[in-house]
Formats: sequence, C-alpha cells, structure tokens
Amino acid sequence: MIDGAVLALLIALSMHDSFADALAPPPFNALPAAILWLGSFVVLVAFSIFWISVCSKKLDRTGRFCWVHRAEVGGRLVRLCIVGAHIAGLYYLGIPVLVRDVLGDPVLLDEAFILAPPLVALTITSGAWFSIERRLREATLIRQLDQGGPITTIPTRAGYLIDQVRHRALTVLVPITLIAGWTECIERSAELFAWSADLTATIQFAGALCAVLAMPLLLRHIWATRSLGESDLRTRLDEMCIEQRIRCRDLLVWRTHSGMINGALIGLIAPMRFVLLTDGLLERLPLPQVEAVMAHELAHAQRNHLPWLLGSVLAVSAWVWAGVSWGIESTMTVQGEASMGLLAATPTVLLTLMWFGFVSRRFEWQADACAAQHLSGWTASTRQMRIEAPMITQEAAAAMAGALGTVAQLNTMNSRKRSFRHGSIVMRQNRLRALAGLPANHLAIDRTVRILKAATAVGLMLYAIMMLQDMLYSVPQS
Repeated sequence: MIDGAVLALLIALSMHDSFADALAPPPFNALPAAILWLGSFVVLVAFSIFWISVCSKKLDRTGRFCWVHRAEVGGRLVRLCIVGAHIAGLYYLGIPVLVRDVLGDPVLLDEAFILAPPLVALTITSGAWFSIERRLREATLIRQLDQGGPITTIPTRAGYLIDQVRHRALTVLVPITLIAGWTECIERSAELFAWSADLTATIQFAGALCAVLAMPLLLRHIWATRSLGESDLRTRLDEMCIEQRIRCRDLLVWRTHSGMINGALIGLIAPMRFVLLTDGLLERLPLPQVEAVMAHELAHAQRNHLPWLLGSVLAVSAWVWAGVSWGIESTMTVQGEASMGLLAATPTVLLTLMWFGFVSRRFEWQADACAAQHLSGWTASTRQMRIEAPMITQEAAAAMAGALGTVAQLNTMNSRKRSFRHGSIVMRQNRLRALAGLPANHLAIDRTVRILKAATAVGLMLYAIMMLQDMLYSVPQS
C-alpha cells in the first residue's frame, strides 16, 4: 500500500534539493515564513476534523451513504492541500534553507524536520476519518450478526491510527529513508576519503539495491503479519504455488482487525518473496474466490510485473527528460543545468505518472486474466506438458469477478469508481466475463502486455546506446 500523499512529499523535497541552485532566495524572513507554513497545516487539519465531524453527524441523522462520499472527498481535498502547502513551503517560502541555516546539513535530520509538519498533518487527517470508519464497521457488524457471519472487533481510535501509520506512511518512509540515508552517508564518506565518482555511485547503487531486496523482510514486521498455519487452505494455496512454479518464502495472514479485504505479493526474488492475504479476506470470501485472489497475486510474480513496471517507468522518464531538455535547449535561453532541470522536471514527472498508471492498469488486467486461466486449468505445469490449451470457463471468470465484487462490497468501495492503478471494479469484472469461452493461450491482454514489455526493452536498450555514445564522444581524444 503506497500513500500517494506521502510519496508526493518525498518527491517534492528530493526535486527541491536537486534544483536548489536554480531557485530564488526566500522572500520572507525566517519567523514569518515558519508561522505561515506551520499555520497552513493547522488550518487544514482543523478543517478536516470539522468537516468529518459534520459528515458523521449528518450520517447519523439521515443514514444516507452520500455523506460518507462527501467526507471522503473533503478528506482527499485536505490531503491534496497539505501536499500543496508543503510544496509552497519548499519552493516559495524557502523552508529547507531556513531549517538548514539552523541545523546545518546532518544526515537525514534536516529532512526529518522539513517533513515532520506535513506528515503529522496527514496522520491527524487519517485519524479524523475514524469517526466515519467506526460507523461503517458498526453497520457491517450488524449485518454480520443478521447473516450469521464471523464477528469482528472494532479497533480503538489509537489502534486504527497506528494501523494507518504502519500500512500507509511507513510503507513509503522506511525504504526511502534507508536509501536516502545510505546515499547521504556515502557522499560524506566520498568527500572524506576522496573516492572517485564511479566508486561512489557504485556503492550507492549497491546499497539501494540491497535495501529494495530486503524490504519485504522489514514489511512483514512493519505490518502486523503472521504465518498462515497448517490447514486445508494452506495446503491448497501451497499447491497453487507449485502449479504456477512460483517460490515464496512464506504465506502470511495480514492482520487488519478484519478492516481490509485484500491480498498482496511483495518481493522481487524468491528468498524475499511473501504472499499476504488479509484476515478479513480469509474470513469472508468463499474458497473459490480466495483461490482467485491468490492466483491474481501469483500472476504478478509469474509475469514479472514489478520489474517490468519499474523498467517501463525508467525508460519513459529517461526519454521524456531527454526530449523535454532538448526542446528547452532548442527554444529557450536557460542559464545553468539546474535551471534547465527545474523546467524539465514538471512535464517529466507528470508524463511518467500517466504512463505508470497506464501500464499498471494493464498489468492488473493481465493478473485478473491469469487468475481465470489458472482456475480453468491453464497453469505453468500444464503449459509445460504441451497439452492443448483449455477454454476459459464461465465458473473461472465468475470466481475472479465475484472476488472483485465481494472485495469492493466489504471494503465499502464504489465499484464504478476508477482507480489510477487498477481501473474500476465494474470494468475489470466486465473484462473477465468477456474472457469466458476464449482459448486460454490467446488472450488480447497477453498480447498487449507483450507489446508493452517489448517497447520497454527497446526503449531501455536505445537509451543505453545513446548514453554510451555520449560518454565515448565526451572522452578527450589524445
């Protein structure tokens, strides 16, 4: 789970530090700038608490779900404004300059002081949502009692807030903090011991790679997880891993007080790979739908979606950066590399985000299709036997479509609402139902993904060749 607001705070600070030389000096003195910056967060948090309180009372009085939607819209608007206030503080008020004038530039400490106010504001805003969350859980509990389903406990406000911090903020903060801290420490060491630029970059890259690979081990402890015990379900899920030739370190129960119905696969390599299924999903979904969710998660590993997604984003961002920079150089007079980089950064980030969503949605659709393929009998094991591919069965497509619908219902999601990374639930269900009766080895989404992967490989290769040529031409001729 990646909190987009927290990620935006980190990206904004990183971009500021990269292009600090091109920025104008702060227009305010230290005290007025600090008061204006901190005051904006106080006002936004106060409005968030007020608005959610109003929506909660309206929900109690009318029972209309539209007040949940209005509270959600207000919360999202506040979170967006918090990010905006943070960016304004960085680029207009010069908060990093003010903080570093007082603290200097110790490793990570100055960044922590700069990020603390917006992170606290986001945390309090998330805690305010508990008023709505508690009412939704109480309604769900009553429905469970009426239907004879499993009875789940409702967490306290403090427990809910801790879960939000663990599952949303720390998921982003921990890996980036590790990488940023390592990078900064190596830069200081390079200055002290006069390391070459190549050696410094190599050590930084190696440390960042180790942090990424080890992150699943940290996440299983940051999140509340435990190993799925021996049972018929565990046996069946282990069999699915064998059928798809996917090795995982463990299958974990993700404990969320039954407040989340979801699954996830984390880890790039088998010794660091885990499949997580939330407690709510295991309690409330029938076995065929649990298998469908499991097959969906295994598909991400089998089709190497995460490495290809990262490679695709890297290729697009590199080419967009090169193209925009060339356009700026050709049409504008810009003084200094930092100024040019600052102008090129915004279109590069926006276009890269758009491409990330485009590719991510198609990978999710392929994972949905892979679940239907698996439930229809088309697995890695059967493909190796070179038998004739089966047709996607109606039951297989219905199982995955039903799992999506159940997840949306139990998570109180609007099934028609579009998601940046996944698309809408209804659209995914329609795509799944359209697969019924088609041969499992000739699906349109598989062809689409193959084209995306080929384009990614070609883009990375051509960019590497271009960079190599630039390096060769830049070498002085003796």
